[in-house]
Amino acid sequence: MINANFNNHFTVLCRSFAQLAFLDRQSSGLLIVLAIALVSVWSAFAALLGVLINNSLSLLIKNYTVQEWRLGIAGYNGAIVGMYWGDSVLSIKGLCLFLVTLLVCLLIECRLRALLIPKQLPILSLPAIASIWLIVLTISLFSLDTNHLLFTGTAVPALQIYSREVAIILVVSTMAYQYPLATLQTLVISLIGGLVAQW
Repeated sequence: MINANFNNHFTVLCRSFAQLAFLDRQSSGLLIVLAIALVSVWSAFAALLGVLINNSLSLLIKNYTVQEWRLGIAGYNGAIVGMYWGDSVLSIKGLCLFLVTLLVCLLIECRLRALLIPKQLPILSLPAIASIWLIVLTISLFSLDTNHLLFTGTAVPALQIYSREVAIILVVSTMAYQYPLATLQTLVISLIGGLVAQW
């Protein structure tokens, strides 16, 4: 059984954010949360809420092993859903859609784990992306414009200028601290891809 003390849950929460960059350290997770908050404080808040809900529900339905839960694998899809909805959680409709998306994400995740884990295939962020698409397409079918219905426009970058750049540098340096060679390879491939795309 998982020890239900605050430090254990805080460590798992941080590791869930670290998993967004394929890392596993608590300090890496804190830096990733800071990077998200630099871009949008409300996205960071919604991501924290998503991770807390996903981690808690994963304990209840036991779809992860204790080791996977402790590594933070149970929560990172909730962070992705939270980052997507961002400042929408400030409205009742947005909060309801966020919670429905989170529930759909968890259901998709449970089903995909049952199908793919025995075949040793990773599910990565597929549940989060699929649930977001499903909810947005459902809203679109009913001719509801998500831009006018949900988003209040209150999300302002923390630094006003260069928030995204500082956030990217923060995430890349966090990755480089744990995996310098892999980060260098990723940067080179991304640079080449960007140059080819502009050409």
